[in-house]
Amino acid sequence: MYKFRLVFNLTELTYFDIDDQSHCFQKGSNSYIIFTKDGKKINQSSQLVIEGTGFSSDQEAYAEGQKMMNVLRLYSVSKRTGVHLGTDKVMGGISDFLQDRIRNEKGIVVLNEVNGLMTYEDSENVGVISVSPTSFTLHKSFDGLKSIFDDYNKELMTFSNKLTNALDIYNGALFSPTPKLRFLMLVISIEAIIERTVGSSISQAGRELVKAMLGNKEYNGRSASEFFRHCYRLRSDFVHRGIWNEDNNDLAYELENLVVELLAAKATRERLERN
Repeated sequence: MYKFRLVFNLTELTYFDIDDQSHCFQKGSNSYIIFTKDGKKINQSSQLVIEGTGFSSDQEAYAEGQKMMNVLRLYSVSKRTGVHLGTDKVMGGISDFLQDRIRNEKGIVVLNEVNGLMTYEDSENVGVISVSPTSFTLHKSFDGLKSIFDDYNKELMTFSNKLTNALDIYNGALFSPTPKLRFLMLVISIEAIIERTVGSSISQAGRELVKAMLGNKEYNGRSASEFFRHCYRLRSDFVHRGIWNEDNNDLAYELENLVVELLAAKATRERLERN
């Protein structure tokens, strides 16, 4: 049997409301556990790991891990909580020499932890060396994440590459250290799902997308399409001409409202089109 292991971080000072170091849940023949990397209780730590077990192949475990990543991406939009899904690279750990020595002397396969998603054989003779956590330090209901997982459990939860990229950029925006960068990344997350036709500009195609998805909703006193055009112009002034007025920082919150509703609508549409 095989398992997946997914290491991720919530935004600083954001925690799930579980008053324990770990929490188990079951779906069919598969078991899942969420626990902390730093030994704290889940409601005190943003450094988390989800493991899933009971998969018949490495490919099945990896597919389930990817589905869990998409559950977290959708959760981030529905709860406006940044989720950093890692880099899928080994961070630290022990050398190949030491791994070989432990294997030869103890018969134990030691794997270095991947910062992100990894899969491996579920065996007593296979272990993972956890890297030292980075310091990150609002409580969020774990039921929200569990609800999304339950809703999508019976289907292979997949997104288009464009939507996946947009969700990841949105998450990156929530980790941005300044309102200016947050604003820029939020605009880029919209650009990531724009489908341009021949002869149309990004601004025009973006307005058409936002209007189609959000209809007559208003943001900051403007229609959704006009608010996007305004934000895109500010983005262009900043990127191409170096112009940025600090008063624009206040728009980031309202722009986030638009992005959250747009990405959620896009995810729903893709799900309906698949079915």
